[in-house]
Amino acid sequence: MALEVISCEPEPVLLLTVVQFVIRECIHVELPHISRAIDDFVMELPRDWSVEDAYRKTRSLRCIQYLSARESGVLQASYHAWIVNNVGEMTVRNGDVEALKWLVERYAPVPSMTTTAAVAAAEGQLDVLQWLYLNHKDRVHWGGAEWCAAVLSGHKSVVEWLRAHVKPHVETAPQLLLDAASAGDLDIVQWLHKSYGLPVSNALVEAQQGRQWGIVKWILMLEEVVDPEVDANIIAEDGNLDFLQWVYAQGFGRPTPRALEVAAFNDHPNVLEWLHFGPPKLELSPSVFREAARGDNLEVVKWLDEHQCPVTSAAIEAAAENGFLEVVKWISINRKEPCTSRALDRAARNGHLDVVKWLLATGKRFYCPAAINRAAEFGHLDVVKWLHFNRTEGCSAEALDCACHHGHLEVAKWLHANRGEGCGKWALDLAAACGHLEVVKWLHQDLHQPCTTWAMDNAARQGHLDVVKWLHSHRTEGCTVEAMSAAAANGHLDVVRWLHRNRTEGCDSSALNRAIAGGHFDVVLFLHRESELSCSLRSDVSLRGLRVVVVYHDCIVKRSGEQLPHVARLIDGFLDDRTLACTLSDVYERTASLHCMKLLNHRRPAIDALYREWEFAEVVAQAAKSGDLKALAWLSDTYMADGSLTSAASAAANSGELEILKWMYEQHKDRVQWGGLEWSAAICGGQSNVIEWLKQEILPDEDASWKLLFDAAKAGDLDLVQWLLVRNESAVNAAVRGALEGCQWHVVKWFTTHYNGAAFVECTPKDVSLEFLQWLYSSGFADSFTGLVPISAAGGHLDVLEWLYNDVGDRELTTDCLDGAASAGHLKVVQWLHSNNCPATTSAMDGAATAGFLDVVQWLHENRIEGCSISAMNGAAENGHLEVVKWLHVTRDEGCSVSAMEKAAGNGHLDIVKWLHSHRSEGCTARAMDWAAKGGHLEVVEWLHINRSEGCSTDAMDWAAYSGHLKTMQWLDENRSEGCTIKAVRMAAAGGHLDVLKWLHLSKGQELTADAVDMAAACGHLHILEWLHANGADKCSPNAMRDAVLGWHVPVMLFLYNKYGHDVCEEGICLLRDGWDDIKLGFAGAADWLFEKFGSELEGAIFIVNRADWAANKWMEDHYMQQVEAEDEVVYWE
Repeated sequence: MALEVISCEPEPVLLLTVVQFVIRECIHVELPHISRAIDDFVMELPRDWSVEDAYRKTRSLRCIQYLSARESGVLQASYHAWIVNNVGEMTVRNGDVEALKWLVERYAPVPSMTTTAAVAAAEGQLDVLQWLYLNHKDRVHWGGAEWCAAVLSGHKSVVEWLRAHVKPHVETAPQLLLDAASAGDLDIVQWLHKSYGLPVSNALVEAQQGRQWGIVKWILMLEEVVDPEVDANIIAEDGNLDFLQWVYAQGFGRPTPRALEVAAFNDHPNVLEWLHFGPPKLELSPSVFREAARGDNLEVVKWLDEHQCPVTSAAIEAAAENGFLEVVKWISINRKEPCTSRALDRAARNGHLDVVKWLLATGKRFYCPAAINRAAEFGHLDVVKWLHFNRTEGCSAEALDCACHHGHLEVAKWLHANRGEGCGKWALDLAAACGHLEVVKWLHQDLHQPCTTWAMDNAARQGHLDVVKWLHSHRTEGCTVEAMSAAAANGHLDVVRWLHRNRTEGCDSSALNRAIAGGHFDVVLFLHRESELSCSLRSDVSLRGLRVVVVYHDCIVKRSGEQLPHVARLIDGFLDDRTLACTLSDVYERTASLHCMKLLNHRRPAIDALYREWEFAEVVAQAAKSGDLKALAWLSDTYMADGSLTSAASAAANSGELEILKWMYEQHKDRVQWGGLEWSAAICGGQSNVIEWLKQEILPDEDASWKLLFDAAKAGDLDLVQWLLVRNESAVNAAVRGALEGCQWHVVKWFTTHYNGAAFVECTPKDVSLEFLQWLYSSGFADSFTGLVPISAAGGHLDVLEWLYNDVGDRELTTDCLDGAASAGHLKVVQWLHSNNCPATTSAMDGAATAGFLDVVQWLHENRIEGCSISAMNGAAENGHLEVVKWLHVTRDEGCSVSAMEKAAGNGHLDIVKWLHSHRSEGCTARAMDWAAKGGHLEVVEWLHINRSEGCSTDAMDWAAYSGHLKTMQWLDENRSEGCTIKAVRMAAAGGHLDVLKWLHLSKGQELTADAVDMAAACGHLHILEWLHANGADKCSPNAMRDAVLGWHVPVMLFLYNKYGHDVCEEGICLLRDGWDDIKLGFAGAADWLFEKFGSELEGAIFIVNRADWAANKWMEDHYMQQVEAEDEVVYWE
């Protein structure tokens, strides 16, 4: 019977379980019939399983032996080595020495086993290390990775064995010293310090981060580190009062107010008391109280209250958020500070029903419309039910959307059965992307929810093969090429393989490069073998960046202990050619590599102080945005220790990098102009966690509040609007304008009811909701909605249109209504307008055809008499709508003009160009090839050259130069006689295309003129300017400096001043004063430089400053600038 079970087709998981059991438990017994059955079974295993797949899924030596015997041909050497290292790592972690020996000695007797040795050291498997050392010593790069792994993992026996047999390599020793300091191995630290003569300054930092106070004290007492600094806040966090007092007494470190917070959070009352009453004399603050509450430290809370520590609502909110009911009760009963709705919302979000009930039982007034939404999002059904039955605020469709998104099926079903809000159109897409198959099935079967190609694309991206298969079998939306490309980028070989075999979309040309960038060797080989893709390692910037990232992250970071001189030489060669002309921000953007930035910093000559300041502001913003604390710390502490970090704070706030913000606040508080730009960035980025932190730590500057209120209202954050208004109610009009611009009708509604409503209903923007309009009308705030009918029609808002027509009595239907609705493809609106006798023009069908709405075009043709003009076919051809072009050709007789083929060619629609050539007689002019060349559509250019006689003009090559299409230019040069004009050089400079410039100058003899310098300066292309100047372009006009300042291209401004002289730059500054353009201030340091160099010539020039940038506005005021006008978002200075 057992054999019959194995030979049938049970679930795959059961098959693997059977194999694993039989092989691991029974194979040592003489059971030949079972062996034969296993033989049969293994032959049925997936043909595309690798040895790695087999071992991961079965942990069976016998199974991988079968798979290796079945492998066809010789595996590519690098792939073979990659497989061996991956499987070797698994065997070590599983303690499967027998499989490891077979792998090393039989399956792959050549590849390096350095990774395996490092894993063995990390796992403390000394017997494996000894076996490798005795039997395969030459296959491991000893003295690096295995040392670091053993020390970090704290395996003393392994470390002692290594000391006796393997000397750390001299290049590994510095990193090993840091690891030993972090792990607290004083013996190794002292040994390395003595044997290798290594400095201990960096080890001091690592020891502090690892809370290794014995090592910290030893280093300090060595007295080798110049001006040593100890982070007293970390000691306070760890609760080591004796060491904290010693450090303070010796003058090695001073605690900051942050020390009080971490001591309160970690329940160290003795440290707290010393910090406050002892020599540091630190003042208690609301954030200390909040941290004690957040840490559930009731006794500390009581102690703080006893010692008059100030407190805000943030304390009870933090306790409620974390479910600390006793703390919540005590604060609520013993303190007078108000408890806001945020406390209840956060308790609901985290499922603390007891806290929710208690807060509501206090009788305080709470308004919490988001509570059910948040509880549903995090799957707390009990909270959802209780709020539903005991509160009246209800929820929105977001509740069901969030429950589906996060896979909480029971919550979703309950909401659907008990509430009427329903869900949004993205619910199924979001559930699929997150791999929640049961939720996807339920939405499909019970709610008949729609989805888009986004569902399968993102399910594939995340590796959810079961979801991909189900969508393929049960839905019709399918996917795009992004499905396979994204799966490849994330290393999901099973998904890539299935999509390749079962769907037709394939992947785009980026798939292979993205797989390489992710280090997914198996995917790379599959794509290379199974598809026609090729990884053409071109010289474009993005791919160069990928290659550096791959080399560093996969070869240096992951294998930090190995000697890789060949990799280092390759990177050196790569950087030699490409970094000297780059800024740090260029290098970081392309490589995300701290090492590359350091290399550039060491290799390039000294740079101007202003340039360095500007560059610093740019690159710290990039590092902060990426959450790269290591790079940011080097830039802040080493590269420019006094540079402003305001741009970094704004970038971190905008991208939600709260830990970066906290680090800057704790370590470099005085280097950020807090209270303005970072607030605005967090609001515009929708970063609620950052906003909450800012509320507790940094009050907005009063001068910035107009911009902040505008941003908050535009983003629809009513809670924040109300919070900001408490601090500056005079900025209410800015908030209203923001709400109107952002179409945030709930905010507008709140202002209308709480302030003078009539002042806020001056206009009705285009995306207004019907509910809001009805409320305005019924409340008497608006009795006319002039101009809204055509806007509603063009926007497809049929419900609004019907209400305006039937209930408000606005029955003036103009041609703009039907023309706009048709052009936007709103067929139902078109039909309703038609039924109510709305007039129209030929613009209706022209617009529908241009946008590709064939159904609208056909309906208008059958039901209306206006018809269309030649613009219909012209527009359809221009935008690539071939089916519309064909239908118009067959059904109507207006035809087209030469513009049809010309614009189709310009947009690269070769199929339409060919069809027009075969079926129409209008033809084209030389503009067709000119515009095709401008767009870089070489295949269109070639076809026109062979099949038509109009040719082109010199504009073809000139415009191709502007767009950087060098291949197109070279083809035109070789196959056509028109050539180019002197404009080509100017346009290549304007486009920033150095390769085109070099070809024009060196191969075609084009002169480098002052116009080219002007254009490069206007567009901010410093590398073009440097090349032009080095190759003889020694003149420019005053326009260069004027346009560089208007574009705020700081490096260009400096270059022009240094290379082309003060006089011509001064003339350019005078043009600013006489012109109409205003200067948008982007970097205050550059403004200082302008005033220093051209003070009087700037008289009369207008500067525009972000209103949230209170520091820049103050700088303007301090420099005797006159404020011309202040708007919600900007301030004008003269």
